[in-house]
Formats: sequence, C-alpha cells, structure tokens
Amino acid sequence: SPAFPALKYTGEELTVIGSIFYMQTFKGNEATEENFKDLRSSYRVIHIASHAIINNEHPLQSNILFYPSGKKEDGKLQLFELYGMNIHSELAVLSACQTGDGSQATGAGVMNISRGFSIAGTHQVISNLWPAQDFAASQIMQLLYSSLDRAFIPGKALREAKLQYLANEEGPLVHPAYWAGWITQSSSLAAISTTPFLPGNRIYILLISILILVGLVTYKKWQIHS
Repeated sequence: SPAFPALKYTGEELTVIGSIFYMQTFKGNEATEENFKDLRSSYRVIHIASHAIINNEHPLQSNILFYPSGKKEDGKLQLFELYGMNIHSELAVLSACQTGDGSQATGAGVMNISRGFSIAGTHQVISNLWPAQDFAASQIMQLLYSSLDRAFIPGKALREAKLQYLANEEGPLVHPAYWAGWITQSSSLAAISTTPFLPGNRIYILLISILILVGLVTYKKWQIHS
C-alpha cells in the first residue's frame, strides 16, 4: 500500500478548534472506520482530516483512510459504502486531498467522495478539488471554524476563511494552489440552517493523522443538556 506523509499540523488545528469547542479525543486504534460508522449520525457536523485515495478507473473504490483495526472493516471508507449509508448531518468537512475531484460517469456526473456524503444525506460538504498542502489546509480549517462560530453559514464561512488566510500569509503560500481548491457543495439549500448553534447541538470532529486522532466536540458556548 502507498505510504502517506504525516499530517503534522492537525495537532495545531485541534488545539485551535478546541479553544472554541469542547473536545473528547481518541488516539491510536480508536480512530477506526467502525467507530465512525457507529457515531456518524449523532452530530450536526462531521469533520474528517485524513488522507484520501482517488481511483478514477474504479471511482466507487475511492476512499478516505481510517486506522486499520483488523476487524470487520478494512480502514478504507469507500465511495460505494457511502452510497448505502445514512449520514443526515448538516455539514461534512472533508479535509483531505481531492475529495471534491473525481471521474465523469455518463448519466451520473462526477463520482467523488464529496458526492458520496451528499447522497448519504449530508446537506452541505466542504471538500478540496486537488492535493492539499498540510500547513495551508490546517490554517484554512482553523479560520473556517472561527467563522462558523459566528454564524453557521458554511459557504460564507469558507469564503471568510480564504480571505483571512490571504491576509495572514505571504509569498508562495498565497498562490491559489494553496487555498482555491476548497469548495462548498449543497444538496438541499432549503434544509440548511443559517443560524448559530443552539443549546444541545453537537459537532462530531474526526481528525486522522499519522498519530490517528479522533475528537468528539460539543459547542462550547452552551451547556449540553442530556
């Protein structure tokens, strides 16, 4: 299997998001595909920071990597599996390379991981059209959640994150290759909230790096009621 570089900046990403959200963190072999499938339906937002494998010859086999548990799942959440799942979250943030890219299928359109989440029932998906640079991706994700903290409008929050990223960085890092690939896709605009989080709403953050991190996050500004 191919070797993937460590996602060195996901720790920083987690720390910054943790200044806005409460976090429960799982490391190592707890960041499994099984745990994702068990917990995916419990939260309003799903965030996955990992590596993705795009298979243009067999697009239904494109996948996002999880920790290989050696149990019933293989640690690869494949597109064909997403088609059969129910993920009725309001937003999925796919912080991985080319999750918005894919091959064109006659009569079906572009086959990609982002579309898989939409078909599974997710209202909006933030993904990337091309390979993401780790540092730039981490910075944009941190700025994205700062914007979502002010108002839950993902498209607007992503735009604000890009503009702030350009204001913060200089030199080669402002080249469009580092930031322009992030896009928002919507499957049902009428069903999408434009209000901030309300008491009791939860965010499910799944962070996967060479250290394999999973975070369950609840909105910090409100008391969580059982």
